[in-house]
Amino acid sequence: MESEAIKLDLIHWLSETNDLDALKKIQKIRHSSLGLSPEQEAILEQRMEKYESGLMKFSSWDDVKKRVTARK
Repeated sequence: MESEAIKLDLIHWLSETNDLDALKKIQKIRHSSLGLSPEQEAILEQRMEKYESGLMKFSSWDDVKKRVTARK
């Protein structure tokens, strides 16, 4: 039961905090537990920064299908 209490405490704290430095550190811990190589971590970090800055573009599945079928 101790692990459940810790999880709940962390969830509550994460939802309330605005400490960007702490959040980035926790994010690094999370990513390091994924078993990524340093190169993969760098790529992931670059993509996360691009996503968070709003520079990534997304398409709906319908738009993707239209583009693909238009190429045929």
